[in-house]
Amino acid sequence: MVFLHTNQTTTRNTLLPEGMNNAPISAVLETNLDHLKAAFGNTLDIRFDRMLVDGQSALLCFLDSMTNAQEIDTIRQPLLTPAHTSQDFNDLEHFRMQLFPGFSHLIVTELEKALSCLLEGYALLFFNQIDQALALSIVNLKSRSIEEPTTQTIIRGPKDSFTEDLHTNVSLVRRRIKHTALRFESLQLGKDTKTSVVMAYMQNIANENIVAEMRHRLQRLEISALMDSSVLEESLSDNMYSPFPMFLNTERPDTAAGGLIQGKIAVIVDGSPFAIIAPAVFNDFFRSQEDYYQSYLMSMFIRLIRFVSLFIAMLLPAFYLAITTYHQELIPSLLLIMIVSQREVVPFPTVVEVLLMEFTFEIIREAGIRMPRAVGNAVSIVGTLVIGQAAVEAGIVSSVMVIIVSLTGIASFVVPIYSMALTLRLLRFMLILLSAVMGLYGIGFGLILIMIHLVKLNSLGIPYLSPIAPSSVRDIIGVWIRLPSPKMFQRSLFLQTKSPLYKRNRNKRD
Repeated sequence: MVFLHTNQTTTRNTLLPEGMNNAPISAVLETNLDHLKAAFGNTLDIRFDRMLVDGQSALLCFLDSMTNAQEIDTIRQPLLTPAHTSQDFNDLEHFRMQLFPGFSHLIVTELEKALSCLLEGYALLFFNQIDQALALSIVNLKSRSIEEPTTQTIIRGPKDSFTEDLHTNVSLVRRRIKHTALRFESLQLGKDTKTSVVMAYMQNIANENIVAEMRHRLQRLEISALMDSSVLEESLSDNMYSPFPMFLNTERPDTAAGGLIQGKIAVIVDGSPFAIIAPAVFNDFFRSQEDYYQSYLMSMFIRLIRFVSLFIAMLLPAFYLAITTYHQELIPSLLLIMIVSQREVVPFPTVVEVLLMEFTFEIIREAGIRMPRAVGNAVSIVGTLVIGQAAVEAGIVSSVMVIIVSLTGIASFVVPIYSMALTLRLLRFMLILLSAVMGLYGIGFGLILIMIHLVKLNSLGIPYLSPIAPSSVRDIIGVWIRLPSPKMFQRSLFLQTKSPLYKRNRNKRD
């Protein structure tokens, strides 16, 4: 799928055919019918029902792929039943209150808006000699039920996840934040797809400048098609060419709600089971919502494991390559003898051995993801063990190399957010090549380049390395230490929220 950004000055962004721009609804019923047929062509799911309502010619139009057949019958029945009182068709609002009091509705005067209502699941009711249309909501979109998260699983905590239905996702967030300050702003993106997008934030907490910046970026975005929230991540990013994710994506409603309480913004896209949370800083990608559902001591220990896994996943193969190729004096004698004895039968230099095993592991991992779920996990685990053992027995790689690559792959799975894990996989190959050329100096050079790049990054105007650079002692402590829940009072300083406190510290005297 290719998503083309469009230029608003040269591209028509309308549902109407050529020559019908800004056309109003006609008072002639046949003219409206001709316009609708010209717009939709001979598509199979459009329906036009002609009828007489108290002697007045009427047209009921709807898309049966977007509507509920039972609701259509509830509209037809009162229209075809003779009224006990005369109907005033010039007052469509009064007409609607008499016949359809329970329906969500719109009074439409423009053909463009009428077409938009049809595509959103409304039924349109036209009357002859009336230059308006009554739009009644009867949307019936099939969607999957709420299920457990598949990419951000936890042991303890809520088990629900976002779906592809926008209204369901909004309700999952609202269910967790029952506050009048929770705001949902809606807009449509995509010249061709007309995808509904919702921006959520806490009006009494979020920084107005951050909210205004996100709103501005969404409104100015010109894109041909929007199929998933990942397209927005690239389009809204401050640094679209950076390998690091600029926004946090989550399929967990509790994670989205937690971000809103912190003063961040959530963007929900219709048709996508992942919400975007912004701004996001580097530390956010190593936190899990489960950190707040278990004891603070265990949370701190697991955070330590994650950061250790970060360095293992990114540096271990490059470090092994550097010390075995350029810096053998750093290896204890017995260990060096063991490594050399294992590599005696290996026909490749160490760098080729490392790259061969890394690429093999990545191929097996991707195969496990793309294969059917029932066999995918088995292929990943069994395939790695079988190929690794066979490679060692054939003398293609050493046993130590299999251990290094396996430990590196397992460490990458510890990172909670998949997009950051992908970045670490990419950086690992860069560091391997640098270490093959310059040894430990190459690794140091690569880390300096990565750090310079991180310092330059921003997420919605917030420095990506906050609270480390620029530094905030209180927030830096929060990176490593998760306080007990009764002691958590303050929000992050770098977000500059309207309300810096979660709650008042009752133990602190005034």
